[in-house]
Amino acid sequence: MTAPEAHAEPDGRASWQRVPMPLVVVVGGLLLTLVVWGPLILRGGGTLLDPGDPVFEAWSLDWVQHAVTSDDKLFDANIFAPTPDTLAYSDTRIAPALVTLPVRWLGGSPTTVVNAALLIGVVANFAAAWWAGWTLRRSHLAGAVMGVVYAFGPLPSFFMLHVHMTWRMGLPLAVVGIWRLLDQDDGERPDILGCLALASAALVSIGTSVYQAGFLALTVVVVLAVRHRNLSWRRFGAVVGSLTVGAIPCVPIALAHLRVLNSGEVASYGLAAVAALSAQVGQVDSRVLVWRRWLGPKTPADRLLLPMFAGLAPLLGAAAGWFGWRRTGRTQRSLGLALVLLGAVLGFGLSDTGWRRFTPMRLLFELPGFDAIRGAGRYWTLALLGLAVLCAGAVMWLDDALVRRRGAGMGARVAVVGALLLIPIVEGWPDLSDLPTASVTPLDHQLAEGTGTVAYLPLNIADDGIDFIPQHEISAVFRSTAHHRPILNGYSGTFPQSFIIRSNALKDLPSPAAMAELKRLGVTDVVVTPAVAGTPWAGLLNPDDAGTLELVGIEPNGDVHYRVP
Repeated sequence: MTAPEAHAEPDGRASWQRVPMPLVVVVGGLLLTLVVWGPLILRGGGTLLDPGDPVFEAWSLDWVQHAVTSDDKLFDANIFAPTPDTLAYSDTRIAPALVTLPVRWLGGSPTTVVNAALLIGVVANFAAAWWAGWTLRRSHLAGAVMGVVYAFGPLPSFFMLHVHMTWRMGLPLAVVGIWRLLDQDDGERPDILGCLALASAALVSIGTSVYQAGFLALTVVVVLAVRHRNLSWRRFGAVVGSLTVGAIPCVPIALAHLRVLNSGEVASYGLAAVAALSAQVGQVDSRVLVWRRWLGPKTPADRLLLPMFAGLAPLLGAAAGWFGWRRTGRTQRSLGLALVLLGAVLGFGLSDTGWRRFTPMRLLFELPGFDAIRGAGRYWTLALLGLAVLCAGAVMWLDDALVRRRGAGMGARVAVVGALLLIPIVEGWPDLSDLPTASVTPLDHQLAEGTGTVAYLPLNIADDGIDFIPQHEISAVFRSTAHHRPILNGYSGTFPQSFIIRSNALKDLPSPAAMAELKRLGVTDVVVTPAVAGTPWAGLLNPDDAGTLELVGIEPNGDVHYRVP
């Protein structure tokens, strides 16, 4: 007689409840991202959020991807030729460039690649913050709140103008890693997921941006400070060791930045110019539909400021969360408050007049290298993470009140919490109805067949400083994605002094001295664009006034192409 066949007991859960939660989180974040930001991809190549920095960032990702798949040196980017290490004059964005390499291999244009990087960043922010919320409270509801507040809203919508600000997933990953390691007993082996979270945080943050590396360092210090009672040398070693493992591959990035810092080439914007890039906590980006009528930029100059309004829901939620965490999460409450205060104080920025002369950022400006700092308001990234932590406490407190005091069922709880989660998304909903485009020309593709350096005119126009956000330079940099040849032009977070010197030396083209300088710099092709109107190079639009420059052709868009004899 054979034994009866054993049957597994059913676990009593619906099929959807057996889906791995990480998969649910990632898919949910992807769907939300596509609903809010999908038009960036759906409208095809060439579409961007803004005609300024996003165009430069499209070049940045393209250069990294080109360099790692060719013989060109990664850090010696083709801008500001022949200055070395020009990729490190700004945030390198190497991590997002490597992650989006498949988009390039599938035929995606530089603009498609940068938009894909932005969307991937939003999904990763959502998932990482969700994991942080679950780690802090052991609740997926807390995770959902943190994910929504950290990835969506007026402030995250503004951060979408920059890949290196959208790729901020390293901060919640650091919270996860440290929290998991410090929750262990001293005798246990270090938690593998905690170590991986910290290593990933360091790798992504340093591999993306100097800003993110700084934000990560501050986040680590804050988390260790609020958990200092749980620190031991063993646990501290696990934290530092994990961060070091993630940072080691980024050593070449740090060395490139140090070479730039020690080159003596970095041009300062000046204190007055940097002061305008402090946090404007009562302003939103012009694309934020709900708030722009009241808090949007009123003048063209306002569009150059850093709008850091986080949204009414996150601010009110954070205030409520201060009380919501008080019973079961005092450490979490301290973490949220510390991040908010630190981000806000540093985000106040600096100035040469008024009370901002005495802020912490004003002191940093006096240190070597920090006189090139821009965008102090971006430290509100830390405050955004703190707001997300506090908001999680508020919604958990509300959900608990619905159950204990009202006896609410699951349906009512889901409806209430779901409505609250929608508010930050609606507050930050972007207007994507009128998006600018960027493109290269047939001439740029033709230049790929040549050798030597290309000069797109105009260069820097100002005689005694740097053109602030020069559209003609941004365009020239992007156009070089068609050929990747060295160009005299450049745009970046900072500028080499030699760029200003070269520009001034070439303003009297086609004089013999300027022609000799072109040859010394290895320039073989000069492209005079219509943007030279009103500049010292305006006469070169007429081939009769081009001296010894050899006319190659005049393009339909008005570009005049010369060859240097």
